Amino acid sequence: GEDEMRPVTGAEGRRWGGLGLMILDSLSTMWVLGLTAEFDEATRWVETSLRFDQPGYVSFFETTIRALGGLISAHSLSGREVFLRKAQELADRMMPAFGHGDPGF
Repeated sequence: GEDEMRPVTGAEGRRWGGLGLMILDSLSTMWVLGLTAEFDEATRWVETSLRFDQPGYVSFFETTIRALGGLISAHSLSGREVFLRKAQELADRMMPAFGHGDPGF
């Protein structure tokens, strides 16, 4: 799962930790556009390949809006439980970030 694709060269990138953000971010678009085969293929990738235990830099912001948001919206639209399970797993891993220091409010 790549995080981005450069539109001119088609080169793939893992700028945000290799979480497959491009796939997760586009799930709702595939659903809304009726791209059933593509959505099913992306769902299989989420089920079999999406992992959150890879070492490396991960942007909290990008992970929140693209990965967590993508999984939650895919579950909301499709009702497929795999998206909710993966969203819960990711949210559980993100929770420690909220327990350190002054929240700034």
